[in-house]
Amino acid sequence: MIETQQLWEWREKIANLYYEVRSSPDVVAAWGLWCDTRSTLFRDHPQSPIEPVDRKTFEGPTTFPYDPSLRLAVQLVPVTPERVAITGISISLLKRARTSGAMSVRRAMKRSRRG
Repeated sequence: MIETQQLWEWREKIANLYYEVRSSPDVVAAWGLWCDTRSTLFRDHPQSPIEPVDRKTFEGPTTFPYDPSLRLAVQLVPVTPERVAITGISISLLKRARTSGAMSVRRAMKRSRRG
């Protein structure tokens, strides 16, 4: 049972991390929090995929430096609900699955050109 609890804790930490990163107004600090939290989990958590003998020297997953030109801003666009017929019976799946959707994507910043 303890392994199940440890795995649940790992998943909870990652879910909370997603929330904190996405709600932060400071994207650079949020990226740093993302990297630091993941490194700590990989190094210290009992459910880490890193072998216990290698954890003391493990510095964390490799990441690239933060690049604002790679940041995407995504806006979800509402869609008209639809009805789906399955095996001849008409039922609404709207509460269970979204069968269509739309989004608008743009780069948050333009990449600077270096000569």
